[in-house]
Amino acid sequence: MSWSSSPLRAALAAVSLAAAASLAGCSGLTPVYGTNGAAQALKLSFDQPTNPLEQVVYQDLQRDFGTTDDPTAPQVSIRVSAATRALAQSTTTDPAATELATATGNLKIKHDGQLIANVSRQGTATFTQDYQGIADYTAINAAEEQAAHALAETLELTIMSTLLPSTPTQ
Repeated sequence: MSWSSSPLRAALAAVSLAAAASLAGCSGLTPVYGTNGAAQALKLSFDQPTNPLEQVVYQDLQRDFGTTDDPTAPQVSIRVSAATRALAQSTTTDPAATELATATGNLKIKHDGQLIANVSRQGTATFTQDYQGIADYTAINAAEEQAAHALAETLELTIMSTLLPSTPTQ
């Protein structure tokens, strides 16, 4: 049977029309990002960063959510720390070792004086260390910053799932 047969074409057309008709009723979708997105509508009050990695995380979140001085807005505080470790243990001498940078963030969200979220999340990034002093220092800093950006993305999803209302499926 070929695709050009009349009964098959008619069946495909009917299925396509039925799918389009069933999707036409879906009107409750709201974009998350962008100028009219749900994330921008939240307007959060952010704590002050205490280290450079917190600054990265706060800047990413403030860009995505917006910020306000409204005392009734949810207050977000995040404490970020970083650690590095070797990805593999080897008995051979390798001139370049692959390592993992992990940024750990402890997120607290308060609203109307009540603690509504207290969670810990992580973001990671790999880097290569080849024991060349300044190059290693630069690689570690770049990987920690990349891990902080990854952490911010994870925290963004956590904040949205905590603060955005769930809509029932129809």
